[in-house]
Amino acid sequence: MPNEQRAVVSTARYLHETFFSLNIAFAIMALVFLYSGTLTSALFRMDYSIQRFLHIRQTDLHFGNWAFFLPGTVLALCIWLSLHFSSHTRLTRGILRPVGGIVALTALPIYWLCATYSASHRYGWNPLHAIQFYEVALVLICVFLYLGGRWRVPWWGNLIIILLHYGFWFRQFGTEYLLTAYSGPITLTPIVGLSSTLAWILYVRRAD
Repeated sequence: MPNEQRAVVSTARYLHETFFSLNIAFAIMALVFLYSGTLTSALFRMDYSIQRFLHIRQTDLHFGNWAFFLPGTVLALCIWLSLHFSSHTRLTRGILRPVGGIVALTALPIYWLCATYSASHRYGWNPLHAIQFYEVALVLICVFLYLGGRWRVPWWGNLIIILLHYGFWFRQFGTEYLLTAYSGPITLTPIVGLSSTLAWILYVRRAD
């Protein structure tokens, strides 16, 4: 393999490792906020103490950022280090190629489905009756076809599909949720997910 091509493959792998680590770490943190009241309370107490120590004014714009990003970044760093120092093993390559794509495309939808179910199941909401669930299933089928080499769509077609997928999920969250401080630090989760998907596509294309 020529040096230039090796450098491109290496860069693609670094980008994929980085965004994969951030994506899965932020998804885990979002689920912690959703399901673990005890841990979330402890993280918000830490957030309050850090803001008070740094003399940061308590506002909706800043509230929860330390609670989400500090442990999320530490978790992402641990995942990244594990992947980076084992990047040449068969196990890690197996994780980065198939699992990386699945996580990149489904972490955000899974969070939305879990959050919606938690808030609405008592009123009869069932994910099996929601179009969002089947959109995720369709995307998973596309991922498996792509990984199996049976997906005959040019790169620009894949890009359009990815943008449509994330456009659909940005719409589920709502423009107001994504663009206002009310949504808190979880706002970045869709952006990291999109970046992770694009990095995965680049990695798979260069690795193959």
